[in-house]
Amino acid sequence: MANLYILPDSWLIALTLWTFLSLAAESFLVYYQSPLPSFQNTRQRLVEGAQLLVLLLIFDLLHDGMDGHSTGVTMMTYHEALRTVLVVLTSALFLYGGKEDKRNYILSAASFLILPLLDSILPLNLMLMLLICNVREAVLISQSYRQYHEGLTSLAIEEAINKMPEGIFLTREGGEPVLINNAMKQYMADILGKNVANGRLFWEEIGKRGEIFEEKDEIICRLEDGRIIRFTREPFTTPTGFGWQITAADITELEQMNRQLYEKNEALRKQNEKMKDLLDILVPLESREALRTIRFKIHDMMGQRISCLQQILNNRDYKNYGSIGRMLSRLLEDMEKEIKVKPDLILTELLGTYESLGIRFHIKGKLPEGAKGSLFVEILREAAVNAIIHGKADEITVTFEEENRYAMTVTDNGTGSSGPLKEGGGLSSIRTRVEKEKGTMAYTTGCPFILKVTIPVNDSLSS
Repeated sequence: MANLYILPDSWLIALTLWTFLSLAAESFLVYYQSPLPSFQNTRQRLVEGAQLLVLLLIFDLLHDGMDGHSTGVTMMTYHEALRTVLVVLTSALFLYGGKEDKRNYILSAASFLILPLLDSILPLNLMLMLLICNVREAVLISQSYRQYHEGLTSLAIEEAINKMPEGIFLTREGGEPVLINNAMKQYMADILGKNVANGRLFWEEIGKRGEIFEEKDEIICRLEDGRIIRFTREPFTTPTGFGWQITAADITELEQMNRQLYEKNEALRKQNEKMKDLLDILVPLESREALRTIRFKIHDMMGQRISCLQQILNNRDYKNYGSIGRMLSRLLEDMEKEIKVKPDLILTELLGTYESLGIRFHIKGKLPEGAKGSLFVEILREAAVNAIIHGKADEITVTFEEENRYAMTVTDNGTGSSGPLKEGGGLSSIRTRVEKEKGTMAYTTGCPFILKVTIPVNDSLSS
């Protein structure tokens, strides 16, 4: 110990401070490691205890050196014997911990640096031992810091899973539990009255109390308190093998919303049917009103012409009987023209019917005359019914064009169709009529919904 006594005070103070900081670092390391799974190992705890003991021995040596430096009293022989025993003990502890970490073998050998036999090289042996301890502390602190935060992350994940309202049950392939959260435990208690640790048995028990949908790995359980719980099972794979994820969710509110939606859809469907029936009634009524007007016109016209014929026939002085035949022919021709209802008149009546229901129409261009115009009116009637009933439209624009072909474009402000459109009775009927006349039909399914129909100009329509 003589060379410790002759060291300057600054050296002794520096070495003592170094040892104190090393002790503080080791204490911090033990505290930091205590919640980690790796520190639950008895070997690891003994190794950390051995290092604390080594640092305390070094601190004690320096303390004795400082006392001897100030008083001139050297260490007693029994103190050196105790130090030898403690060094052998710490070396054995490091050796025991070497089975977990081979680096502990280095510490086991380095412990002999502080044996009394090596006091002749003080303080170099102490400095070397402190350096070895510090290197180990730095490595372990870095590892522990990473493990600590990984542990916090896993704990945070587990805590978050426990706070989920949905039940989660992860099992291995045979049903052995991996993770189960609080919500799933509560569902087990509510439905089964107990906790079932095996996932396979749990799925079988739930299946006995619910409605099974095998193709979806789904079970619906209806509880006495009115709640509806949906259980689903999905496979998952991990690096260690195959497993199952069982999920439970309370779908009571969703079921109620689906039921309300179904009831509203049914009410809307019935309302649409009533609306269509109303349109089917109103349009023929308007057409009959137009025919009644035409009959009145024909009656007045025929009354005037027949009255003229009666006057001519009652006139005995009238000799030009040929003109009577020509007059009869013109009368019949006029009657034939009047009997054929003009398309624009039918269109006017049709628009009036829809506008009385709050549907606004915008007409652009001129409706073709004759049978082609009548065909367009019939197509427009069918298209308007589709727009109102299915598209919920309240405004329709109709454009008539005539170039190489007659064309009619119907655009509405309804909801349109978000996906592929299946042609129902309305569109199918329009397509049949148009193709029969060698025409074309096209439409866009978005919003707005646009229907365009063309027919040849010169071809006469089929009867």
